[in-house]
Amino acid sequence: MGIRKIILTLCLLFSLPLAAQANDQLPGSTNGTTPIFMFHEIGEGPNNLYVPEQDFERLMDFLSKEGYRTVTVSQLLDHKMNRGENDKLIALTFDDGYASFYNKAFPILKKYNFNATAFIITDMVNTPNHMTWQQLRKILNGGIEVGSHSQTHPYLSKLDDAVLKSQVAGSKQRLEEMLNKQVTAFCYPYGDFNEEVIEAVKEAGYKLAVTVHTDISSKKDALYQLPRVNVYGGMTNHTLDSFLKMTPGQLDANLASYFQAVDLNENDANAYFNRAMAFANLGKQNEAIEDYTKAIELNPNLAEAYNGRGYAYSKLGQYDQAIADYTKSCELIPNFSYAYNNRGSTYLLSGKYQEAIEDFSRVAEMDPTFPYLHFTYKKRGYAYAQLQDYEKALTDCNKSLELKNDYADAYYCRGYVYYLCGDYENSLNDLQKAIELDNSQAVYFYNLSKTYAALGQESLAKSMLQKSLELELAAATK
Repeated sequence: MGIRKIILTLCLLFSLPLAAQANDQLPGSTNGTTPIFMFHEIGEGPNNLYVPEQDFERLMDFLSKEGYRTVTVSQLLDHKMNRGENDKLIALTFDDGYASFYNKAFPILKKYNFNATAFIITDMVNTPNHMTWQQLRKILNGGIEVGSHSQTHPYLSKLDDAVLKSQVAGSKQRLEEMLNKQVTAFCYPYGDFNEEVIEAVKEAGYKLAVTVHTDISSKKDALYQLPRVNVYGGMTNHTLDSFLKMTPGQLDANLASYFQAVDLNENDANAYFNRAMAFANLGKQNEAIEDYTKAIELNPNLAEAYNGRGYAYSKLGQYDQAIADYTKSCELIPNFSYAYNNRGSTYLLSGKYQEAIEDFSRVAEMDPTFPYLHFTYKKRGYAYAQLQDYEKALTDCNKSLELKNDYADAYYCRGYVYYLCGDYENSLNDLQKAIELDNSQAVYFYNLSKTYAALGQESLAKSMLQKSLELELAAATK
């Protein structure tokens, strides 16, 4: 992409885990990710902790056909494992030690040659609806890892030191005595932990622990804070495949809940709409367009979905489709500030400056409380500058800065207008202020270079141009 095109584009556009320690992380596969999936009860039930047996087998069949192979949680620590760049590794975990694991899940896992990790509440062994010690020995001999899920499944962070130690170390000791096998993996009941709980887990001799924090696990995760992805009844193969294709940091509890809402009610327009917004925020515009389109099919009057799809089309450079969707959104809600503002931005990207000014003016007139009005004035100022109406351009840039006095892009825009007016000293001041607020924009340094050149300061001009090219190269190689 040429520098001028980049300049135009940049000018126009705009429950958590504890901190991981660098020396306390998974070795990871070459590509750095191994999703950990979380199950509870296999069978019919009233909530998303139950996965019907037929759903479970369907998902395992899908994983098998897609070429995935399983590892236990503790095997994630094995630096000697053969993990290639294209290896498809996953870990399957089952919490609470329900009898359904032995009766339903275990035979299916054996059928597909999969292993797993079962986290056991030791005081619940040999009680109704839970596995017996004999069954635990059988799954252990069948390749299943047994980990600890405490003695009684309490909120660990609320316990005093002595009880906490008993729950964590006592459950490990009991499992090792009864199974004659070292236990190295721990699962926090309810996903509840703090620094004191982590320390107790470490002192007890566990090598790693899993949470209920939703994300794709990777080698960057702290060993005692491994995230997982909950598997619920009704999860489709498409959803599972979507999760498997996500990278660490893309999947969170909100996005997972949107997938679940779609899976549980395929006729819920709002579920598709919410998932589409989440996709758009992740930069997955094609997926967002698919969901917005489905939402519109289910509810043709959903103006917000047209607005969202227009945004996705705009991000993909499909401006005609974007403008058509924004226009439909405005027709459905005549005072929809976001749609007018977004359409104005797309007109700006299309070089239709007068149309952009009309839309931005409409927003400013009809919605003085619009939360992004500083963007609106800055963009209209840029449009005026392109039409060489510099007085109005400067007025709008000033108005933008009145609304948000630390808005780097408004300083840049005003500096750009000063440059076009031949006022290089004011241009220099504004561009320097923009860079002071945000030194990551190549276009700021590029135009500062031009301003230094206009002032005859060639050395500084070359230095700023070099910085601009470095930032441009860094952005292109991300």
